[in-house]
Amino acid sequence: MPLQSYAEPCAAAATPSQKIKVTGVVEDAEGPVIGASVIEKGTSNGTVTDLDGNFTLMVSPGATLKISYVGSEPVEVKATEAPMKITLEQSSQMLSEVVVTALGIKRDRKALGYGLDEVISVH
Repeated sequence: MPLQSYAEPCAAAATPSQKIKVTGVVEDAEGPVIGASVIEKGTSNGTVTDLDGNFTLMVSPGATLKISYVGSEPVEVKATEAPMKITLEQSSQMLSEVVVTALGIKRDRKALGYGLDEVISVH
C-alpha cells in the first residue's frame, strides 16, 4: 500500500499582507503642494507629492495618512481607495531663522567662515 501525504493550504501563510493603493492630491490655498510628505502613520512607509501635488502609496487597509509640509499644519486622514483631495492650512507659527550650510552641519550664523546670503520672506 503506497504512502500518501497531503498538506492543506493555509490562507494566512500563503497570502502576503494585503495592501490598498491610495492616490490623491495635496493642495493649499495657492494650489498644488510640491514635495509634501505623505506617510502611513506608525510606519516608515511614505512618499512625497510630485510637481502637480499628486501622490500614490500602497498602505494597509484602515491606515491613517499623515501629511505634512513646511509652513503648514500637519493633517491626518483615513486612507481610502477613492482618489483623495487633501487641503493644507498655513501654520499660525512663523518659522524662525534657519541657517543652511553646504556641509549639512548645524552652525551658529556667527561661526560661519565662508560666504553667507540671507533670504527674507515678504508678507
